[in-house]
Amino acid sequence: MGRDAYESRFLPKIGPWALYGLLFTIVILFALQGRTITSQPLDVARIALPLPAYFALMWFGTFALGKALGLAYDRTATLAFTAAGNNFELAIAVAIATFGVTSGQALSGVVGPLSDPHPFCHPGRMTSTCCPALSLPDTM
Repeated sequence: MGRDAYESRFLPKIGPWALYGLLFTIVILFALQGRTITSQPLDVARIALPLPAYFALMWFGTFALGKALGLAYDRTATLAFTAAGNNFELAIAVAIATFGVTSGQALSGVVGPLSDPHPFCHPGRMTSTCCPALSLPDTM
């Protein structure tokens, strides 16, 4: 199978299934960890609170580094989001395989996706609002 066939035929068919598998895994983990999440909110907060700070530090630090290196906005933004991504899918898989599905380590993997989408929604808008010189030129 060549690259064109892979990208035009295989990826469109398998892509949604990969997303369904990830969502199924997260739903099952939430179901199994639901009692812990609701009965130990301070533990959940202790796990979740550092994550936005980590994301902000990694995103803005990498974005500034990309700009300092002279990279274009599209490359810099991609680099920043990749550096700040937390790979919770991998963390969940390793925690479950090593410690079990009801362990505290699995709980940490479940709490990550609770707090992960929120910081991902804001850096692009903050960059274009706070630092217009760093954002994508308006060419459309």
